[in-house]
Order: sequence, then structure tokens, then C-alpha cells
Amino acid sequence: MDDGRRAASISGTVGVVRVRRPSASGCHRATRRAGAGVPRGLLVAALALVVGPVVAGVALALASTGGATVGVRPAAPEAAAQITAQAAAQTVVEGWDARRAAAYAAGDVAALGRLYPAGSALGEEDVGVLAAYVERGLTVHGLRFAVLDLTVEVAEPDRVVVVVTDRMERAEVRRGDGTPVALLPARGEAQRRLVLERRDGAWSLVSSGPRGPGVTPSEPAPP
Repeated sequence: MDDGRRAASISGTVGVVRVRRPSASGCHRATRRAGAGVPRGLLVAALALVVGPVVAGVALALASTGGATVGVRPAAPEAAAQITAQAAAQTVVEGWDARRAAAYAAGDVAALGRLYPAGSALGEEDVGVLAAYVERGLTVHGLRFAVLDLTVEVAEPDRVVVVVTDRMERAEVRRGDGTPVALLPARGEAQRRLVLERRDGAWSLVSSGPRGPGVTPSEPAPP
């Protein structure tokens, strides 16, 4: 093979690249020119030499931290348990309030009585209030207590003791046919200590101690 053909053959496999500082818009064009004349196998081998150590370094760093993301710490078990207990207690309180509101709206004196232990003076007072409405053909709708703050004293599977700061929303008194009769005024923020126990699968209110002036265990007021 003569020198002319050998030179042509070599020039077809090796490209000459002029190294210049590319602009932001010309980076991709410079990359294409640089690799245009280089065999693909050589490019792959070069990339392996560059990328391989980087991947190995990342893997080594993850292995040294047990695969966890550096700088992120899991929540302390005590804090997580406290949040769970508070959420569970609030669910119990709000669930009991919802059942009481449903009994008032339906005028169901018996259902209201089942929310308290047998012989409970607190329950008898509350039942007496609803019975007075029912005797006049009235029911109370929208009886709702917004929980503003809740502190857990006891959180057991069948017993919950909490100190609750709540606010009674405005409720509506209606006749049996649904005609509105009057609005019960809202009650401002007040604090109560509630003791609830689960008996026969249902939560009962054992005691409700008022923690502020003008707050009585049974609301709304008699008609």
C-alpha cells in the first residue's frame, strides 16, 4: 500500500479537534465535532474511565451511611408516639361530640342517654335538656364544638383523659317539620377536662369538668 492511500486511511479514523472555550450555546456543537471522527468503542471506554470512579464514590458514600440520606434524621419515637396519641384522643372526643349532635338533631333521647354511663348525673342532666326540647316538638341542629387545643393526660385503649379548649358554634332550633324557630348563641372559648371510657365497644363520657367561668357540662341551654 502506497503512502498516499495509508495517509487517507488514517485520516479517515482520527479527527483533528481544535480546542476552544465553547460558549453556552455552542457546547453541543463542539461535543459533536470532537467525537465525530473517534470510534464509538474508544468513546465508550473513555466514558467508563470518567464515570466509573464517580459512581463508585457515590456507592461508597451511601454504604458508609447505611443508604440513608445524609443530613435527614428520623423523628424521635417519643415525639411520634405523642402525636399519634393526641390524634387518637382527638378522634375519640370529636366522634363522641358528633354522636351527641346527631341525637339532638334527631330528638333521640335514648341515643343521647347511651353516651353516658348508667346512672350518670351528667347524662341525666343532658338527657333532661333534650327531653325538654322534644316535649315542645323541637330539635337542635348544627350542635358543634370546634376543638382549638387538646392536651392528653391519659391515652389507653379503653380510657382517655384530655383537657380540651373548644368553642361551641351557633346551633339552630327547629320544629318537627324543619321550620327554624331560633338560633342558640355561640359559646366562646372554654376549657374542659373530659374523661371518656369505652364500654361495650362505645365511648361514654364519664365526667366533664368546666375549666372556665360560665361553662356548664350540658349545652345547649334548656328551651
